[in-house]
Amino acid sequence: MSAALLLTAFAAPGQLGLGDVHFAGATAFALGWLGWQVSATALLTALAAQWILALVTAARSRQRSTKLPFGPVLFGAAILATIFA
Repeated sequence: MSAALLLTAFAAPGQLGLGDVHFAGATAFALGWLGWQVSATALLTALAAQWILALVTAARSRQRSTKLPFGPVLFGAAILATIFA
């Protein structure tokens, strides 16, 4: 998960920070004891929620330069994935 997000961070500079990459790796490592499905579910849920949040923010603010942190969304998705595992 860290490698995939690291490649994404390098491919699209300014879109995903290295702190988010580290946090995603640590989250995947922590959720790994429940199974790789839980870890993948948490990441995919976080990406979907971030995409929806970005669409809502873009529709409301009309500014493309708004920065949206990925860490809080990933943390919430990890909690949900742990609860429903």
